[in-house]
Amino acid sequence: RLTKPIGQVLLGGTTHQSWENIGQFIRTATIRSQYWTRFKHGFESFEETPFFSALSREELHDLSRESHGLRAPNLSEIYILYPREIPNHRNGDQLKANYFSTWSTPALTRFTSSNFIPIPSASWSSLASLTISLNFGWAADQTAANVVSLLDFLDSCTNLKTLSLDFLHLYERFDAPIRSILDLKTVETIELST
Repeated sequence: RLTKPIGQVLLGGTTHQSWENIGQFIRTATIRSQYWTRFKHGFESFEETPFFSALSREELHDLSRESHGLRAPNLSEIYILYPREIPNHRNGDQLKANYFSTWSTPALTRFTSSNFIPIPSASWSSLASLTISLNFGWAADQTAANVVSLLDFLDSCTNLKTLSLDFLHLYERFDAPIRSILDLKTVETIELST
């Protein structure tokens, strides 16, 4: 039983594990959300795609519903590691994939995502460290749209100190989006890789 903020919630596992009731798991875990310090959805692997126990569309909707408005005052880190084919704009699950955007997380300073760009929001202003890895191999026709989404998201991260962007399979040429200059004046360290 937790009595001080040291809790870590790890949602995901091997591809052989089955989730029978994600709603029950989240209801149980959220009872003590005031003690959460870290939330991780998915796991890295030694390959370029995260090692992930994919949630079905219904389970993702359950997760979104059951965690809506969550209060996690001590949560400082969120990791969202989706497989490359899950959260795309075409399947209509983008809002459900952003389930954590309804959470109250005043201590949030670090966010890491794989194959996913969060929806811009004022709540991202507390971020000091951001890591985003995008695999463009699965949706080359959406490269320009993803770049616009990324720029819009970065615009809402007004206190970033460290920014790391990893673009996998960005081989196709695309028309660069027209937009105003992105101001990253607080960023002290930038790491870009392909």
